[in-house]
Amino acid sequence: MTNQITLSSPEIAVVNGIAITTSLSIAEYFHKNHKHVLDKIRLIISECDDSYHQPNFRQVVRNVSGGDGAIRKMPMFELTRDAFVLIAMGFTGKKALQWKIEYINAFNKMEAELCNRPVSRTTTDQRTPLRDAVNMLVGKKGLMYPEAYSFIHQRFNVSSIDDLA
Repeated sequence: MTNQITLSSPEIAVVNGIAITTSLSIAEYFHKNHKHVLDKIRLIISECDDSYHQPNFRQVVRNVSGGDGAIRKMPMFELTRDAFVLIAMGFTGKKALQWKIEYINAFNKMEAELCNRPVSRTTTDQRTPLRDAVNMLVGKKGLMYPEAYSFIHQRFNVSSIDDLA
């Protein structure tokens, strides 16, 4: 069972199997000046270990046409989901607050679904080694079966070995 959780976000593309967004998309989505987004990204990068920022932030150059027909090269960043969340959590304003609330709600929904999943029980075959150990306790240590199984129930906090996850 796979549930899709929709969260409003900037434009995302999949590149080489990795979901990315750009600093331009982030600026547009959050109604921020691209220069300020670049400044925020550079600040975060300066405070992160290389092992974190290198796989998550990639500076690229985009070509921008000027009014006179000249083409200028302008910097921007490609960000992974983790980098995007790191940047977005630092933003303020109405749009940023709404995104954070959606993010928290999506996380809470996912957590509730995970907590409500039925626990996968062991099969009879998977419990065979445990039954063999109980038989050994009964045979070699002189315990009665109810006593041996009582130890198992107590150790694993179950009322029956059929309840073992």
